[in-house]
Amino acid sequence: MSSTSIFGSADLVAFFMDECNNNLRKELNNKSLADDDNNDNKATKIYHALKLRLSMTLPFVSSNRWHEGMAIGALPQNAYKTAQQLDEMATLVLEYVLGAEKGNNNNANAAQRAVIVAAYAAAELHLLSTDVSNNGSSVASVSLSGERFQSTWKFLEERSNEAAKLIVDGVDGPSFSGLPLPNPTHVMA
Repeated sequence: MSSTSIFGSADLVAFFMDECNNNLRKELNNKSLADDDNNDNKATKIYHALKLRLSMTLPFVSSNRWHEGMAIGALPQNAYKTAQQLDEMATLVLEYVLGAEKGNNNNANAAQRAVIVAAYAAAELHLLSTDVSNNGSSVASVSLSGERFQSTWKFLEERSNEAAKLIVDGVDGPSFSGLPLPNPTHVMA
């Protein structure tokens, strides 16, 4: 008889992400920033919420293990659950950012949630990125107090500003005017 667990690595990653979302919900419910409808305040709220959520992964990032968790979550059999968890995270962030508007379910539409998830995922990948040292070998660049860590927060701030602009203007608004977008009916070979 084997003494293996009925839970696998995907279950652990899913549990951790659920815990992070629960902790994010609690923290955002306790946070209060001045209610101001300007774009800068929305960007600040997005930044603080995503930084809070991203910082929850730091113990695993600093042990050089979080990339494994991300890879497990991205496996085809786990992707749906991961997408649901990221969507939940985005909904929590948008409810926090939109404040009094959160009663209107149309405010946290799919495009807005996708913008939040994209900003978060980009910052998460930025945090996990590697630098090439002078001798050409790749070295892990995660340092909780070092340049790469500060670079990630700056990167997240920039993505938060972009996300706020898209949320305020909307995906059909002035943010995309003049921007050539690919035609979704054409498939590149």
